Amino acid sequence: MKKALPLSILVLLLAGCFKQSVRPGRSELELVYLTDLSKFDGDMAGLKALGELEPATLLVVDDPCLSTLESLAWWEGEREISLLQALGCDLFFPPAEWCFLGPERLYDLSSRAEFFIVALDVVDEENNYPLSRYMIRQQSPYRLAFSAAAGRYKDDRIFEGISRLPMDSIFPITASLLGLQTDFFIFFDAEDSLPELPGRVHVVPRGGENRVMDFRFISRVDFKLKEHRFTFDLSGNAGNAPLTLWQAHADSLDDRVLGTCEESLSIESLEILANKALKRLAEDSFPADGIGVLIPEGFITGEIPAGRITFGQMRNVMAPEIFFLVSVDDLPDGISSYSGTFLARGEIQAALLPSSLCLADDRFQGKSLKLTGITSAQVTRQMFTHNTPSGMPEEEP
Repeated sequence: MKKALPLSILVLLLAGCFKQSVRPGRSELELVYLTDLSKFDGDMAGLKALGELEPATLLVVDDPCLSTLESLAWWEGEREISLLQALGCDLFFPPAEWCFLGPERLYDLSSRAEFFIVALDVVDEENNYPLSRYMIRQQSPYRLAFSAAAGRYKDDRIFEGISRLPMDSIFPITASLLGLQTDFFIFFDAEDSLPELPGRVHVVPRGGENRVMDFRFISRVDFKLKEHRFTFDLSGNAGNAPLTLWQAHADSLDDRVLGTCEESLSIESLEILANKALKRLAEDSFPADGIGVLIPEGFITGEIPAGRITFGQMRNVMAPEIFFLVSVDDLPDGISSYSGTFLARGEIQAALLPSSLCLADDRFQGKSLKLTGITSAQVTRQMFTHNTPSGMPEEEP
């Protein structure tokens, strides 16, 4: 019978295997960092080069102009997710405007995307993270963690529902935690002023031009970084299959049928439908009595003919809006002058207000605006879910 190996020898053998498995080697990673996708406008074939890069490439999209309030009001992040999916994106840092979609929508988008949507310091009212805080990638023989703070708001207004954690308190803890799990923690931020942990953290500023960052790993605690501009190949074949599918998906969103109407709907009829839809959405989302709804002037700009009603038709006759919930105590004096019927239905505790009013009116500066995630897209869908065959809503009991 064979004798068992001494415990000390067994430990040494295991240690040798472990050391061999992480032996420093000539390992490289090419990180393509895109901050401006507008160069592809009107020429989707220009994206073809991104799909032909080497497998070691990590594609990061950090375009602060990728989404606007108008696009989010209608597409709710769907078009962006579909585009990034077609690009083969690995890591996405969403623009600050994405916070307006609310925690529930952010959770939904993040869970469905096949890439990481990362924001280190964004939490909901219960201090839960609606987005990933980091992404860990294996680049043999190294493990790397990538993370980033959310973009800054463009003003000092206070938004409820999603909070910003102070970076000076969470960054060292996160960096230390990821340092235990990985060999390198690579953090992206608008300012290159955060503390570095030697051998663990390398801070790369966000923003700037589209570029490629070549990482050459020297050892487990050191690597070299070389940056150069990324030039787009605009001579590719326009028949790139993934991007063709993305364009078809984007076009199909407008073709979705929301309902049918036996008679044409006037502006006044559509305003009634929109008002009832907003009331239902507000009451379903918030257990508060007396929520007033303010539809902005020009919210409905045209009529809808009889027949099938599509999402594209509604986008043509309805203004893009994202709605906030504002406590009655935070309503500026004279706000009722915007609508003669706003306060005519009795006492209210809160008001559902459009972003075009809240963000443009200085009287809302510093007021508490609760993120609702209610958008024009939700309103259009809700308008035709409880309708009679004539296209008008059923009377409430």
